[in-house]
Amino acid sequence: MKTMDFGHIQKEFNETLENIENSLKNDVSLSFWKRNTNRVIILNYFQIAKIYFDSLILICELNTKLSISSPAISRSILEMLFSTIYLLSDIDLKVFSLAKTIHRERMREIKELEKLNYDMTYEKEFNNSWSDYLENLYSDLLPANFDWTTNSERFPTLTKITDIFKVISPKTNKFLDFLLVRHYRVLSIDSHIEAWRIAKLTRTLNGEDDGTLLQYKNEQLWFGFVFILAIASEIEANLKYGNREKLTYFWTLFSELCNPAKEIYELRYKELLSY
Repeated sequence: MKTMDFGHIQKEFNETLENIENSLKNDVSLSFWKRNTNRVIILNYFQIAKIYFDSLILICELNTKLSISSPAISRSILEMLFSTIYLLSDIDLKVFSLAKTIHRERMREIKELEKLNYDMTYEKEFNNSWSDYLENLYSDLLPANFDWTTNSERFPTLTKITDIFKVISPKTNKFLDFLLVRHYRVLSIDSHIEAWRIAKLTRTLNGEDDGTLLQYKNEQLWFGFVFILAIASEIEANLKYGNREKLTYFWTLFSELCNPAKEIYELRYKELLSY
């Protein structure tokens, strides 16, 4: 990866992300088209990904040494890319699956708190408000008399998402498998502070290898730009908000400077944005 001054493109890049976010907000507000209510989840994922991206930029630019904490942020943005691809493959079905998973995990949390004898006076109030929220948001998908208490649905893990596409889209499966092997596992090792990473960073932490630290900072910045660009590209390719040319411009620019960007662009987005 070549060192790049992201400052001169960050404004233009952020404006493109904001255009997509605003388009999603407008879509969600069009309640007369019932399917658009499901896009609020895509909007939420994108908004959270943007916040993580902004955090990554802030950490890396504030203090170079702080960039050693950034792989966990990069990994989270990559996880949101997987979820976005999965959700957009069948928005109506997958969004409802996510809702049921959220409810299931919250109920499990309550049960675990009960075991620890935490004050659960809010449980009834929470369950009622949460059920009402989900019923309003997913009213078009809820079966009659759906019983939330028997729900056992689980939103798939990244590996499971990758496996699901083996049948429905081998090309997408190949892309996701590449991301798992090439990037997610490495970012996970760094995020979990495994032993070999401690050894790798020892010299930089002692101020004996500033070059490696600067390289590391640049690498994490690249991951942030590339992963959030990928999420934006997935949304654009599926919902077509008119940002294709601008996104393609960024992919082309990044591909000239960053090999991972070129690999990801060639594997998926060069074709996906050619509609």
